[in-house]
Amino acid sequence: TGVDDAQTAKLAVTAAQIFDQRTQNVEAAAALYRKALAYAPGDREVFDALELLFQRGSRWDDLLGLYTEGAETAETDAGRVALLEKAARVERDQRSQPDKAIDLYGRILEIDPQHRGAAEALDARLGSRERWADLAEHLRHRVQYAQGPEEAAIRHRLGALLADRLDDTDAAIDTLEEVVRSDPRHTPSVAALEKLVTSAKYQARIIEILDPIYRATDQWKKRIAIGEARLALAQDGGEKVGVLEEIARLHEQRGADARSAFEAWSRAFALEPQDDAVRAEVDRLGAIVGDWNALVAAYEAAITASTDPVVTSSLMNAVARIHDEKRGDP
Repeated sequence: TGVDDAQTAKLAVTAAQIFDQRTQNVEAAAALYRKALAYAPGDREVFDALELLFQRGSRWDDLLGLYTEGAETAETDAGRVALLEKAARVERDQRSQPDKAIDLYGRILEIDPQHRGAAEALDARLGSRERWADLAEHLRHRVQYAQGPEEAAIRHRLGALLADRLDDTDAAIDTLEEVVRSDPRHTPSVAALEKLVTSAKYQARIIEILDPIYRATDQWKKRIAIGEARLALAQDGGEKVGVLEEIARLHEQRGADARSAFEAWSRAFALEPQDDAVRAEVDRLGAIVGDWNALVAAYEAAITASTDPVVTSSLMNAVARIHDEKRGDP
């Protein structure tokens, strides 16, 4: 009966205390505490006494068994999680079994997917064990329950992990793009994309991601750098001229650098020698810079590129005037 069970448990505890405290017979005490638990599984005092006995004697295997068996019979999820946490700490800190600790943290998250302690511990253990694929899956789990800056930080870590450890650049770019679309000022993710932009395979896509970010955050120097990369990828002459025009205006208007602006317009001039607007900018900035040799060189490059006899004649006449009026060399 229940009364007999309770009485038997009480007698077993009394005997266990005698063996533990008076004779230091740990084996006998442990056996009697276990017998008491069998009769009164929910008795917290008995459980705590047996737990303390195993801790004091560094009996880690027995302590682990106590926790895992207790987790199996726990009446609530909270009680089950608490015991699994203790079991994981024993595996991790006392038995030096990090992979088994990882399994236990995983069981906790199956019960409580948002358990922060288990999520962070599992994160750390998977990283230290270099289980990169498992860590990526875990970070995908964590990001489902994160918000705000924490979500961005976890997504960034996932993107960096995919790029640096798992060689999955496509997925890394997808993940980092999610971060910067939500927060263009998330510096670590922007920097990670900038690191990846050096790869020719992914350059065009990353430029598409970074360009609006640089515009939104008014990073004009980086817009120039991105412009140069876009220029290398552009196929059409008109597209290249458009990119060079933007580079030139950034140099002049944001950098107050007339010479760099002149050089960008000169490159555009060599691509579209028939474009009067481009030619006008070359003339204007050439006069500001006052480097007539550079202006002549710009015209000579345009002449070489020209396929229209009328345009070529006009360009050659302009060069003659520069020699005559500006260089004193008729």
